[in-house]
Order: sequence, then C-alpha cells, then structure tokens
Amino acid sequence: MAESDMAEAEQKVLVVEDSPEWLEKNTFAFEELGATVIGAETVEEAIEALKAGGFTHVVSDGLKGQWPQVVTAAKKAGVQNITVLTIESVREVVERQKATYVDKADFGAKRVNPEDILGSESSPDKST
Repeated sequence: MAESDMAEAEQKVLVVEDSPEWLEKNTFAFEELGATVIGAETVEEAIEALKAGGFTHVVSDGLKGQWPQVVTAAKKAGVQNITVLTIESVREVVERQKATYVDKADFGAKRVNPEDILGSESSPDKST
C-alpha cells in the first residue's frame, strides 16, 4: 500500500449534519475516499462522538447557528482539521474560530469536493 493510501485509510471523519438525507450523502462521499466516518445529527451527538476521540477531521453543517459548539468541542478533542459548511454571511466568524469555511452551496453543487476537505489543513477559504 502506498503511503498516500495508508494516510487516507487512517482518516476518521465526524460528519455533523442535522438533515438525515444530507448526513447519509456526506457520509457516503467520505467513505468512498476510504475514510472511516461517524455521523451525528445533533450537537450533543457530535460532542459524545468527539469524547471517544481519534478524529482527523470534523465536517459540520451550520446546524442552524449551533456550529460553534461543535468547533469548540472538536478543538478540545484535539482535532486539527475542522470544516464548517455554511453560508457566506458567517464566513468571518468561522475563520475567526480558526476553522475552514466552505460555502454550503458550493459543496452541494460539487464545486468543492470531499477530497478538497480531506486535503485541508484548517486553512481558510477552501470555497474557491
């Protein structure tokens, strides 16, 4: 197995999405890349999952404004790669939290792909 394949196989992603349909779609997209994926539909489920540890990435929906709780919990758990899929109007707040902002519409339209997110290192503006 090539080194890049081993790195992909070791990726563990927490996908936080309050829509069961989008949770299923996003989970599948990251699993297709070889990542182990745990899904959470609520902030509380996400925090419980983060307590178990081992995540390399957290990808959170805007959660109707509750995403900062997920970002805070992910940081406490030591997760370095935190991405928030949300709307442009909260971009600055996401970036001030030192998380990666991705426009939810760009992700939904596949202008930003799961590969882009797994390759991110919490650098701002993966939306272009």
